[in-house]
Amino acid sequence: MRKYYKLQLAKGNANEYTSDCEMCIIGTREPTPAEATRFCQNSLLLLGYDFVSKVSPITYEEAHSSFDMANEDLFPVFC
Repeated sequence: MRKYYKLQLAKGNANEYTSDCEMCIIGTREPTPAEATRFCQNSLLLLGYDFVSKVSPITYEEAHSSFDMANEDLFPVFC
């Protein structure tokens, strides 16, 4: 079953960072921030962020109203 997660992307380090961008991922379970960082490493680098500071479960409706989900079927799925 697909579940949706909002990730807070952060710049800096674990002790001092800014987090001003969010991303949605799809998974079969909720990743830890460290797992989400590894899963999204290429996207983080492209966007200029260092790590995922927070992972929050969201509903299908929240995902589709807050993020561009037009190519959802092509998204990699976190397992």
